[in-house]
Amino acid sequence: MTTGDNASAIVAGACVATDTETGGVCGKEGNPKRVLSFSFPLCPEHQTEFYSYKQHLAAAVTHRLDRDGVLWGTSPGHTYVVRLKDGNVKIGKTTTILLSRLTNVSRDYNEGEPVEILAVLQGGESTELLAHGKFKHLRLTKQTGERFRPEPELMAWIAEKGIANSAGEQVKQYEEWRQTRLKQRENLAAIKQVARATFDQFDDDDWK
Repeated sequence: MTTGDNASAIVAGACVATDTETGGVCGKEGNPKRVLSFSFPLCPEHQTEFYSYKQHLAAAVTHRLDRDGVLWGTSPGHTYVVRLKDGNVKIGKTTTILLSRLTNVSRDYNEGEPVEILAVLQGGESTELLAHGKFKHLRLTKQTGERFRPEPELMAWIAEKGIANSAGEQVKQYEEWRQTRLKQRENLAAIKQVARATFDQFDDDDWK
């Protein structure tokens, strides 16, 4: 194993991810990814895949414990299932107020547009991992935000789960915020349209 300054040079270098089919090394600019006592550089895309893989392992363990009947109860919080503007589904967890978490999700993963709640399940991390494991074959591992393809099997599961009673009031609060936000965006779009139409009425000579 390389140590000292040489190790620092390697960590600070290009992404070392190797394609499993071609054997080619990524080589894009990477940032150090620390694992236990060592580090290695990964580009943002491969860091996302690495994170997805870690979640896959955690989901597999959680599923096995649940299958064997030794997973008692659920983690604190809720697991939310929302639709993003790209049409994909995000499955995440929160131990905070749902309104707070989903406003952040809308900002960080949906270009500021309020996400659409599809389901909210009782239970935080354990419930989330079980859902991730169940639909691991639909996960978009190269995208951030725990996104899944909206295939019929996933959508049927979502419809079956619905909204947990414990989250009903929080969902109501979020929907009120969402409708207000959507109306604001609609009004802003209308103002921009009027302004653009007004601007287009002028010829170039009018500005001389």
